[in-house]
Amino acid sequence: DGIVAGEAVAPARQERPKRSPLKGIGGPIARNAVAVVLALAAAALAVGLVLTVMQSGDKSDLAIARFEALQAGKTYAVEIGGYDYRHLDQDFGVVLAHSTPSFKTSFTQSSNALKTTLLRFHATATAKVVRAGIEAATTTKAVILVFLTQTVTNSTQKQPTTDRSQLEITLVRTNGTW
Repeated sequence: DGIVAGEAVAPARQERPKRSPLKGIGGPIARNAVAVVLALAAAALAVGLVLTVMQSGDKSDLAIARFEALQAGKTYAVEIGGYDYRHLDQDFGVVLAHSTPSFKTSFTQSSNALKTTLLRFHATATAKVVRAGIEAATTTKAVILVFLTQTVTNSTQKQPTTDRSQLEITLVRTNGTW
């Protein structure tokens, strides 16, 4: 086998499989390294899952806030647009109860100026939301755009009149309510 045409040839050398530098004495190190890598991968996945769930919760909180703000905005628009001369103080009081300090001042001045006229002419108004939408919203502040029709009656008119209005209402969440 080792002779070819009269020459001696050394037997073919068989390649030995290379040994891992971590085998032998380092065997436990290799197993521990794999365990550490797997543990780190599991921890990274867990962190990713927690962040995804938190983000999902934030989106859910925002969706709930948007819905509640829109409903509150529609309610407040109807309260602002409606009044009855027989109970103006009560009607205006409802608006004032939901007002920010600056709007409260403005609304008080304008409603006081109109009060005598509304009483004299037995004026009433009912408001109905035609459309409403959210212009901008976070979980604590929202800007709502509301389109209303307002049906107005008074003693000087035979037929009610219909006015169309649009309101931009900024709502702030305070103590869990808008």
